[in-house]
Order: sequence, then C-alpha cells, then structure tokens
Amino acid sequence: MVFILGTSGSKEENETNLNKAFYDAESWYYRGNGAIDIITDKLYPPEKYKDRNVIIYGNANTNSAWNILLKDCPIQISTNKITADNLQWNGDSLAAYFVWPQKDPTLLTGVIAATGVKGMKAAYANQYFAGGSGFPDFMIFSIDMLKDGSNAVKMAGFFNNQ
Repeated sequence: MVFILGTSGSKEENETNLNKAFYDAESWYYRGNGAIDIITDKLYPPEKYKDRNVIIYGNANTNSAWNILLKDCPIQISTNKITADNLQWNGDSLAAYFVWPQKDPTLLTGVIAATGVKGMKAAYANQYFAGGSGFPDFMIFSIDMLKDGSNAVKMAGFFNNQ
C-alpha cells in the first residue's frame, strides 16, 4: 500500500497528518513486518500506483488525491464539515476512518480524515493495524470519543456485502 499525504492544508494540518502517517507506517512495520511508501498528494499519479491500495490522510480541502479517488463516495469530508448521504456534522474536531473501492474493485482506498487538527488528533488514538481489530467500513466520530467512548460515534456501519 501507499500512504498519500495532503499538502494543501495549513502548516499545522499538514504536520498533524504527517505525524499520523509516520506513526501508522511504523506500526505497520512492527506489527505487519512491512514497509510503506509515503508520498504527497502532488506526487500521486494514479497510473503509477494502479495496482496498489492507498490510504489518504487529510480531507477534500487538504489532499488533492481526494477528488481522484473519492469523488463518488457517499461520505465527504472537508474542513469543518462531514456529510454522509443527507446527514451533516460541523466543527473542527470530527474524524473518520473508512474504505472505498477504487476503479479496480480488488483495490481499496483507505481514509484517515478529519475536519481539522483537533479531529486528526482524535484519530491518533485508534489502532486499526492491531490484530483482531474490528472496524466497520466507515466510522465517523468526534474528539469526545477520547473521554466518552462510543457515545461520541456519530455514525458507523457497512456500505454493502461486497
């Protein structure tokens, strides 16, 4: 897989995403005995990585690869806003994890997204690379999850059986 870092956010947003990606890459190196390529969105030509799963860090405003890989996804995340179908949440302390198929249905785009720096820091806490971790296809939550647990989950579930 390849991690794609957004470069269009503020300095603090870009740094927060970079820190999360480095942490995830080190976790995968330790737990999965694998190496990750980490690139910026500006260096993502889809044809070069057409046979690889990708993980995007950031949101539609901070990562230009978002519109290439996620423009048809029912979950959209931008600065200060998350929409999922007809639902909407606002603020800078929201985050989401989800997967979405690429054009090749055997490949996935993983997403570690947030509406702001507070949201991305909330996303730091979860260990999706741990053995036996059970995450649904999508999970939208606020920073309050760090103290209130599952009460701060806004929405979670599966897209379909495929």
